[in-house]
Amino acid sequence: MSCACAGRACSVPDMPVQTRRLESLPSLGVTMLRGAVRRRRGPVALPEQALRVDDVAVDRERLARYQRQCGFPMNDLLPQTLPHLLGFPLHVTLLADPAFPLPVLGLVHVTNTITAHRALGADKTLDISVRAAHLRAHPKGRVVDIETTVVVAGERVWEGVSTYLARGGGEPRARRELSLHCTKAQFSFDFPPLAWRK
Repeated sequence: MSCACAGRACSVPDMPVQTRRLESLPSLGVTMLRGAVRRRRGPVALPEQALRVDDVAVDRERLARYQRQCGFPMNDLLPQTLPHLLGFPLHVTLLADPAFPLPVLGLVHVTNTITAHRALGADKTLDISVRAAHLRAHPKGRVVDIETTVVVAGERVWEGVSTYLARGGGEPRARRELSLHCTKAQFSFDFPPLAWRK
């Protein structure tokens, strides 16, 4: 299944062949510090690899706190936004890599697109993969997509695309992506979505 965002297809393609497996989710603070001081080396091109962590368990206490703070139902099902948060340390690890062509400091997170294929229970372990794709010119700089895939027992159950803007050196004639005008996340479900209390 695919969804539409900013007038273009945003279905997540298969991960590249080169996948670097990590033993656990990286420390967010340490990784962000490393990214803040690193200097980009090499050509202006995306690294041709994915990052993956298998068997990520959900912390029930943190799940309950997240549900309570965000107004989600207090039950054993994961809010559809939670896999994005679980994968975010991998996002930062990818962005902080010396081979990544854009600086971490100053990146603007402009839009999220989520496709949930089914509900996820807190008792499941998640295999989370991320990769960078679609580096492209923008009138205000350059934008890139960070694509996240969640697999449970061999089944792809959740996909997300986060688009980041690096300001500076823009191309005024570049086709303007509507992502800059998106003011809220976009969702697509293959099942009745969970209730969201406001």
